[in-house]
Amino acid sequence: MRMLTRDDVKALTADQKLELMDLLSESLEEEQIPVSPEVRNEVESRLKTYDEDKKTATPWRDALRRLTP
Repeated sequence: MRMLTRDDVKALTADQKLELMDLLSESLEEEQIPVSPEVRNEVESRLKTYDEDKKTATPWRDALRRLTP
């Protein structure tokens, strides 16, 4: 497999970059991601809230688009 260069990444559209970010994050094992206990607790809390009422959740891509000018 050929590695992507900076120029390759710069040439991607925003949607392609978001998809690549998804693929990369999904490919990591939990223990490979350095996370502080505070951040881990917050993520676990948010996942619990999401599991309790999935209908009110917003996919992160949609949230990111709303936050990005």
